[in-house]
Amino acid sequence: IRENHYCAVHSHTQFNSGINLAVARHCGVPIRIAHSHTTKTEHRVSFPQRAYEGLMRLLIRSASTHLLACGEEAGRWMFGEKAFSERGLVIKNGIDAAAFAWSETNRQNSRKRFGIDQEAFVIGHAGTLLPLKNQEFLIRLLPRIRQRRSGALLLLLGGGEEHEKQRLQDLAQSLGVEDAVIFAGGVRNVNEMLSAMDVFAFPSLREGTPLALLEAQANGLPCVVSERIPPDAFLTELVQPLPLEAENAWLDALCGAARSEPLRWAEEISRRGYDCSSTLAPLYRIYRSTATVSFSFDDGRGDNVPLLDGLMRPAGIPATLNITTGYVDGSCPVELRPSEKLPMTAADVRRLGADPLVEIAMHGDAHQNTEEDLLLGEAKLRAWLKPEDDVRFGFASPGSGMSLSWFRSPEAAPLRERVVYLRTSLRICTKRPLRVLCRKTGRVIHLPFLYRIAYRDTVMTECDGKILYSVPIMGDITARQVLAVVRDCVRRRGALVLMLHSVEKAPNDNWSWKESEMRRLCSAIRDLEEQGRLRACTTIDQFRRLRERE
Repeated sequence: IRENHYCAVHSHTQFNSGINLAVARHCGVPIRIAHSHTTKTEHRVSFPQRAYEGLMRLLIRSASTHLLACGEEAGRWMFGEKAFSERGLVIKNGIDAAAFAWSETNRQNSRKRFGIDQEAFVIGHAGTLLPLKNQEFLIRLLPRIRQRRSGALLLLLGGGEEHEKQRLQDLAQSLGVEDAVIFAGGVRNVNEMLSAMDVFAFPSLREGTPLALLEAQANGLPCVVSERIPPDAFLTELVQPLPLEAENAWLDALCGAARSEPLRWAEEISRRGYDCSSTLAPLYRIYRSTATVSFSFDDGRGDNVPLLDGLMRPAGIPATLNITTGYVDGSCPVELRPSEKLPMTAADVRRLGADPLVEIAMHGDAHQNTEEDLLLGEAKLRAWLKPEDDVRFGFASPGSGMSLSWFRSPEAAPLRERVVYLRTSLRICTKRPLRVLCRKTGRVIHLPFLYRIAYRDTVMTECDGKILYSVPIMGDITARQVLAVVRDCVRRRGALVLMLHSVEKAPNDNWSWKESEMRRLCSAIRDLEEQGRLRACTTIDQFRRLRERE
């Protein structure tokens, strides 16, 4: 993990996931997933084993960032009902439904491969040769099946330990059906082999949401299954659950089974959301939920241009420029100008806006928080950049003075439609007195942990409508202080907007920041990016990533 800097560890090893994820946390992996695929331990649980499972359950809950399960029952069993209800997510066991669809060609070829007569009645099963899968039940039932369906065969797909295979072969021989049981072993073309079967039998003692049963349904096979299998795997009327004690019912169901319209079932499985094209999407969203940081520069100051050209763009670090258009073109009244410093030019805005590492956003025309001012600024940016008609810009509130309650109100609906997001000031919503104290103290005593406490609420882990919050970086704040918040963002897989104005070698006002501190910060962020723990992006990309998490 340390050598390869993984951005995610996804552990499927039941309770041993506690060890995997604790190590991943120790190594700073930002995304740590425990995934449950079953509903019970596969063997009789001793007291030491129960103690181990209890310890690992606690470790999993503390070391993981995501708790996933193939079904509700599997999640509650492994993580505990309270933890799974609060943090858990069911990820459906997806299959390539089209690949498992019925095929007459596959039927003929698969039967020919194992020397099965094309007219023979074949009971199929897919699963590792384990007592848990209960293939013994089917072998013991086979003599009675053959009394009703002469020449019936049992086709077992799946490998396993040699001793278990030998035990089942010996059982078949003792019952006189050794020639009627085909041990196909581990095959790579299960999707083709299913078409060779006439009915699918699944007498497992325990399961999560078995993929084999989903695949059989996609193939259009009538499925006779143990009632111990969670019902969330019963996606179609093809499935008939029965108690294992009811052998006569199993006999009737298996011998009376017949395919019906086999070609329509793959589409039915896809429609119910169990095609991998849809089940993989939530996993990808989780994998992409790496922490993000964006640099957002206000006003359109001229000193931003050499900073971007000389430091940020060569390092591959994106930036967002919030342009006060009247400041740039000189039309803004002197008393409303955001700075006495020289602004960048419209040509600078046009050139930088063509760079994929740079986002151009709105900051009003005269640095005001009115709808009219914003729309005038938008019109000028469109003229300078010549964007397509459907392009929408982000908007950074000048002085963070826009009322968020008004922005959320029905009255502001037309404005919300015009902007992709509203970037406003820092957010302090918990332990407010403590955070305000730490913020004010942190400006005098430059201790990183105080800065982290002060701005922890501003790290975003989910979308707040169209609103983004930012941390101001200016004055004599140090890079170490800012990095304390960045690392907190990494630990929480959050999103952080760093708001700056000017960056200069020798700042002469409180709105500017030291270039030497900026270089240290950019270097540290590049290191975190190379480790896969953080992604620097524009603010609009950051907003879209937050929306993807919903």
